[in-house]
Amino acid sequence: APSLEVLERSLIASGTELTTVAMRRLDPTVQGSVLSVLERLSIQVLPNTAGCFTAGEAVLTARLAREALG
Repeated sequence: APSLEVLERSLIASGTELTTVAMRRLDPTVQGSVLSVLERLSIQVLPNTAGCFTAGEAVLTARLAREALG
């Protein structure tokens, strides 16, 4: 499985300033997570609502992401 170190090197090499993150797989309270890497690199996060089966689920996921990510 790819490590956070590999992720970080890939993000740096790409020069990206924005990336999507699957909110269902994310715990914003965990240190040493994908979010920690993105914050350290000052990369903007665009919440991904893929996997939602209805518009209501997508809206709820987006609202939860807004609360979690600030």
